[in-house]
Amino acid sequence: MLFRKSMFAVLLLLMATVLKAEQLHKYSIGAGLSTISIMNDNPAARRIIETDTSKPVVYGGNFGAIQSGFAARLTMEFGEDGKHRVPVDVDWTIFSSGERHPISGLWTVFYWHEVHNLSLGTGYQYAFYNLDWARAKLYAGGDLRLNYIASASLKYRDQWKNSPGRDTSYIIESKDKALRLGGFLRVGLEGDLIGNWSVNASTAVGVLNLLGRDDKRGELLTPTTIFEKKEQLVPVFNFSLIIQYSF
Repeated sequence: MLFRKSMFAVLLLLMATVLKAEQLHKYSIGAGLSTISIMNDNPAARRIIETDTSKPVVYGGNFGAIQSGFAARLTMEFGEDGKHRVPVDVDWTIFSSGERHPISGLWTVFYWHEVHNLSLGTGYQYAFYNLDWARAKLYAGGDLRLNYIASASLKYRDQWKNSPGRDTSYIIESKDKALRLGGFLRVGLEGDLIGNWSVNASTAVGVLNLLGRDDKRGELLTPTTIFEKKEQLVPVFNFSLIIQYSF
């Protein structure tokens, strides 16, 4: 816990130093794609209904695949050469997945799990290397991210092959909304396209819930607290591709 708080404090100090000491060189605004992948065997990546009896009994999130989202970003560059950068961004990620379970030749059960995460981020980046083509630059840095789990639901639907009138469906509001503080370490590449337009591609590794975890609520991205005793860290890999315009 002390290490995490120290990491956040160092990042905030870097941002404050840059904003106070350096003049604004230029800024850019952009939008594009942002994806999240869960990196370990967190329950959020396991099946909703586990059919493998050798694995622990848990109602998973079934978010083992890449989850897509949208990102909007403001990047401010400071200093004469613009090497010091402070990004401010908003990411909207929709975690969604479904499962199909044939119970018999006539009866099939479907589950659809969906969680929405609104993430507000800022941090510090340093452009450490300029490339010869497209005025491209490599940068690295860290992000602080406030993650708001805005909604979470599990939909159940069953289907009867010869008796469609027996089909039923309902939605379970699975867990309360949640607010968590996370952090990413990021490396990226930015290069010109045409005129003031440029592309910004980056990858990052981090954790969604470094601070603010609540064991009573259970896991962050699963549909129910049944069989859950605590909220584990959710390590993730992020890829973003932003088209931006510079001023």
